[in-house]
Amino acid sequence: MEDKIQAELLDHIRLLHLEHEAEIKFFEINIASKSLNEKRDLGVCWHPVVVKDQGFSIGDYAYLIVERTKDIDKVHQFNAYLIVERTKDIDKVHQFKAGNVVSVGIWKMGSKKDTIKGVIDYIHKNKMKIILYSKDLPEWISDGGIGVDLLIDERTFREMEFSTKQ
Repeated sequence: MEDKIQAELLDHIRLLHLEHEAEIKFFEINIASKSLNEKRDLGVCWHPVVVKDQGFSIGDYAYLIVERTKDIDKVHQFNAYLIVERTKDIDKVHQFKAGNVVSVGIWKMGSKKDTIKGVIDYIHKNKMKIILYSKDLPEWISDGGIGVDLLIDERTFREMEFSTKQ
């Protein structure tokens, strides 16, 4: 009986790995490989953004509050689990919500150069607070050309695997 349970748990972990690999492949093909304009149209990138505030949060982690300056007329569906994209440009929604993992970076000549990861603390209208995975603010943060990209969230898979192994 115990061997059967162990075998089922190992199979569950194997299936988690397959799902994780498929999600990474989907992300790379359908999001990461896209141009800046395509990412904006998909709602997975805010560029350009202006840094409205910066400082340090709980645990002395650096934070940024950014405001998008382009596509501000597009509506939002905050904290929605299912993101809908309607046919008219003005009705396109972005896919950011609190808890998403993002990459903040600076674009030079159409490609992202310096980046730092963080997690969205909140979004309100066209402003977003990002807690960075760093205790320091990047030196380049005031250089202009800043944008925010949605990243794949690997935490879910790590937590499911951890739980299964317990």
